[in-house]
Formats: sequence, C-alpha cells, structure tokens
Amino acid sequence: MLPVILFILLLGLAFGEKLYVVERERSALAVVEEGRLLKEIGNLGNLNHAVVKFWKGYGYVVSRDGFLSKIDLERDEVVKKVRVGKSSIGLDFTETYIVVANYDPETVVILDEGLNLLREIKTGSRNVGIKAYGEDFLFSLMDKDQVWWIKGMEEYMRFEVGKMPFDALLYGDHYLVGFFKEDGVGLIELNKKTYKKLSFKKKGEEVVFKIPHFGTWGVYEGLAYIPAVGEKMPLIVQIHKPEV
Repeated sequence: MLPVILFILLLGLAFGEKLYVVERERSALAVVEEGRLLKEIGNLGNLNHAVVKFWKGYGYVVSRDGFLSKIDLERDEVVKKVRVGKSSIGLDFTETYIVVANYDPETVVILDEGLNLLREIKTGSRNVGIKAYGEDFLFSLMDKDQVWWIKGMEEYMRFEVGKMPFDALLYGDHYLVGFFKEDGVGLIELNKKTYKKLSFKKKGEEVVFKIPHFGTWGVYEGLAYIPAVGEKMPLIVQIHKPEV
C-alpha cells in the first residue's frame, strides 16, 4: 500500500499517465500509475515543503536541505543531483534557466539545464516566492520587506512591500505576494511596474494573520483564492478584471 496517501492531492503532479507523489518522511518520490505503486525514487533529501515540477521533459525536486535533483521521467531515476544551498525553499524555470530561492545561504541561484551553476545572487535575506516571468523572474526577501525583479541575470527593479513577505503567486502580468506580519497582500502589476497593498479587516482581537504557501492555489476568472490561517478562512482577491 502506498505509504503517503494523504499527500497525493497536495503534493502529487501528473506527467502523462504517471503520478509523482512526494513522500516527505521517506525522502522519496512515489511513482504511481493506474493506482499502483510502480517505483520509489529515493535519496532526494529533506522533502518538507518539497514539490515536483516539470520542465523540458524532466522532473525537478528541490529539497529543504538544499539538494536539486533532475529526474528522467522515462526511466524514473535521478539523472543528476547537486547542492544549491543549505536550506532551499522553492524553484522555477525561465525560458532558459532554472532558478532556486534559498533561506541559507541568503542567495538565489541560477543554473542551466545540466544543473551547472551560472550565477549566485547574494541578497542578505531569506528568499521565497520565486516565480519565472518569461526570461525574467521575481522573488520576495523576507528580511528586507522587498521584492526583486531580475531581468535575464541582472537586477532590474526593487519594490518596497509589506512586512515580512512570504509566498507569492504569478498570474499573467500580476505578482501577488503574501505577508507574515500584515493583514493583507501586495500586488505588483509588472506591465505597469507598480505596487499596491490590498488590506483585509481582521475580525476580533489577537488574531494571528498569516498567509502560508499559496503559489499553487487556484485562480479563476481573475480571482485568487488564498488561505488565511489566522482568520481560518480563504481570502478572495481580484487580481484583475476579466476582459469583456
């Protein structure tokens, strides 16, 4: 029996007819097809907060302890595994590069398809919410209350945002960022290069308002559905008005 049934809907991603499921406690990916466990791909590191992503015909997993693994999806085995940090929190893909955000060291790294390091960007902060935008990418700096926009491999623009930005969601030309220490979210309109704060009125006193990971939460007709842990309810944010 598959040992991590509870994680299938939360952490599994399909590739063709296969389903790849993160097994946190086993440091592995379970490969499932037609409801049966075909194989386990092990030795992937600490998989707390891990997710599988696909790019150019391969699977990629970044572990919390800083290992990036490239997986052959035909043979279901690791092609290459490299250390990109001591504590990594997310990855994405531009049109050309792989980008990884680190807590420790306080860097964002850029790699090519062969997992060769091309550049390391030192930020002086824990980094989260990394999202590709064409050949560019953006990420949030938790300890500097900023979002950085990297164009190609060079810094392009900085945005001063709310207190302790956390995870983010990219939808079209809109980068939506959540906060640990503010009762709202921030919205960067990339086509206009503008930032604005969207506040929410808290109900009651001593409510811990926290926006957790929501980079893969749903967007429907311009509305984002985001969990607010302290309020114990989802928030609905209008990212943009649908075209008529």
